[in-house]
Amino acid sequence: MKNNNIININTKVNDIQNAYSKINGPESIMFDVTQKCNLHCKHCYNCSHSKFSQDLNDEEMIEVTKQVIEVNPQSVCICGGEPTVRFDLCLKIANMLSERGILVNMVTNGYKSDIRSLTRLYNSGINSIQVSLDSYYPETMNKFRESPVAHKNATNAIYNILSLDKIPSVTFIPTKINYKEMPLVGEFLYGLGINELRYMPFIAIGRGRDNSEMLKLSSEENQELFWLLKNKSKELKGFVFDYGDPVEHIYLFRNNTEAFNPSYEIKSNGDVLLTCYLPYVYGNVFKKNLISLWEEGLNNIWKKGYFHDIVKKINTVEDIENQKYIPYTGNDIDLYNQDM
Repeated sequence: MKNNNIININTKVNDIQNAYSKINGPESIMFDVTQKCNLHCKHCYNCSHSKFSQDLNDEEMIEVTKQVIEVNPQSVCICGGEPTVRFDLCLKIANMLSERGILVNMVTNGYKSDIRSLTRLYNSGINSIQVSLDSYYPETMNKFRESPVAHKNATNAIYNILSLDKIPSVTFIPTKINYKEMPLVGEFLYGLGINELRYMPFIAIGRGRDNSEMLKLSSEENQELFWLLKNKSKELKGFVFDYGDPVEHIYLFRNNTEAFNPSYEIKSNGDVLLTCYLPYVYGNVFKKNLISLWEEGLNNIWKKGYFHDIVKKINTVEDIENQKYIPYTGNDIDLYNQDM
């Protein structure tokens, strides 16, 4: 007798894969406008810091934006680092993209959380702003992100976005330091009329790798978190603790034999990163433009060859953490024109 749950899961996967198969270019692009950041978070997966010096300059970033417009993705997420440390550049990029009908989102720690700055961001064409809030208590978050104003900036951003009649997307990374506070953060948001808190597991790469022992949840702590959220969900009617699986896109991309590559990341130095959790790039936009890279292998890089052999072995967060080559060590592997 067939298991209906298995049938439903397979049907859902097939629907997703069929949708991807209709994509003629990347559906989405993560655009890192900087690797610099005003914070020094213990869990940071890409080692962002205030002294990073390899960012493209503003003029070069505008040229990259023109390439993105030619590719014409459905959406672009302006990321970092902390993107608003290059605030005026964010405005220019968002304006250029949104004028062409591309959906623009942005992630931030709340560095530019005043109403005037947020208004300018929305007026530039940004559709949605994601804010990281990793604790209910200021002292916990400030310690976690190594800044005396981290919590204040994040909560101010949330309050001020709401005052503009917008709804922020709020995210949380549970660690040993803060996981018991996650229900309180949900309760805080619920009281403001926000009905979702997105979260994903801590991944021990980048700076997080050096802090793994103090941050990574044990199996018992993960189980406790599950029950804490389950119980709080019953209390907060209509509120969702939305789990984001960092491995899901790897599974979907590698197993869809029909679809083109649905997304990639453009790093702040112009490298085209295949996924933010693995150390593999496919060329640089100043050596070869995005359309050429797409036509010369970026479109189906997940389906065959060396990279496919790598990703078919990755099924868990632990597989990401224990891969042979570790990302954000300055030793990314460029697969463009390499016979591997």
